[in-house]
Amino acid sequence: MLGFFSSAIKNYYSSYQGVPKLCWVNIIFNLLNAISVGVCFFLSLYFVDLLHFNMMSVGLLMSSYGIGTVFGGIVSGRLCDQFSSDILAIISLIFQSAAFFTLACFHTFEPLAVILFILGMSNYSFKTANNVSMLNHCGDDKYLRLKTINITHAASNFGLGISGAIVGIMAGYMRIFYSASVLLVFSAIYLLFLTPLKRFQRRNYRQQNKQHSANADSPNTKILILALLSVFFVGLIIAQLGSTYPVYVKDTFPDLATRAVSILFILDTVLIVLFQAPLSSYCGRFNPVLVMGLGAFLMGLGMLVLSISSTFFWAMISCCIWTTGEMLFIPTAQLLCYENGNKYKKGQSMGVFQSTYAISTVVGPAIGGFMYSKVDVNAMWYLSIVIGVACFISCIALVRRDKLLSLRQLSTDTNTST
Repeated sequence: MLGFFSSAIKNYYSSYQGVPKLCWVNIIFNLLNAISVGVCFFLSLYFVDLLHFNMMSVGLLMSSYGIGTVFGGIVSGRLCDQFSSDILAIISLIFQSAAFFTLACFHTFEPLAVILFILGMSNYSFKTANNVSMLNHCGDDKYLRLKTINITHAASNFGLGISGAIVGIMAGYMRIFYSASVLLVFSAIYLLFLTPLKRFQRRNYRQQNKQHSANADSPNTKILILALLSVFFVGLIIAQLGSTYPVYVKDTFPDLATRAVSILFILDTVLIVLFQAPLSSYCGRFNPVLVMGLGAFLMGLGMLVLSISSTFFWAMISCCIWTTGEMLFIPTAQLLCYENGNKYKKGQSMGVFQSTYAISTVVGPAIGGFMYSKVDVNAMWYLSIVIGVACFISCIALVRRDKLLSLRQLSTDTNTST
């Protein structure tokens, strides 16, 4: 028994070993950014409780943030292929810091809409640039890329959990905004000190990009399109976590009310922080397209279990299933988008991934809210399992098709040589 636990602990820690030091720097910056940006989940409460905006105005303000995230992913992705991704990350951090600072200074609708647009754009601009910089340090090692993405995803969720705790502990939104601004500006200053040596490396990379762009390997369009479509439709499910999901859980378990939502969100965060890296490292030995499809299916299945949960225990089981799917789907889909895009336009690949996900988070709450109020309270959860099954079947079909084509090509080559 002791040997079993010793082996399990070694395997667990091996999921975090072998990551380059420069990747750990990007992971830490991603954690710090998540701590700051996690405040955005509480902005609707700030606008309603303190500024006394109505829900329509709050919806428009948050939509402005969502539109900014779409632009941030697209613009940053393109710029990363032309300039240093580290410089773009620094600029994004500075803009985020300025946005949080001015958020505490303005209290009318028009300037707040502009500030939230800048905040959303700089947030996703940083994510794209930081991820491109991080994955560039992994070279051509696909397994190392997947491990790094998994650790980053766990770090982001850990940061969001810390942010929620900070909001609950600190008194006053002004202090929170100023603290986020200071944290981001110090992150930008520290990153600036690390940049000069890497700037020279990025310049060489751009020269290589220009020299080989005409002869670049053609991207695997079918896998890329499937991954992006899956990201969009599964993103519609993920978007419910900030809209219909808390309302549904609160109404379904009135005895616990808001505590039920808090327990499930804490459970989701703890599971990701503890098991993201080891789970995905284990699944990294399998076909990534199938892993992505399985993740989408489990997310849909988790929502289906939620719709038939009669007790809070089953809601927790639903959360475990959903979170397992999330841990499999998001890192694998990100890796597929990165690896199957143009070889010399990795920034654009990451930008398209971030923007596709951002679009789904903008559209998702509107779709979920309409189905919840106009169709049926469980309609969105039924749609979730349909999306999950469709993604899984599509992934299986693509993998089988590729295998058949490979066998036919092998048979043709064998007959030709004979």
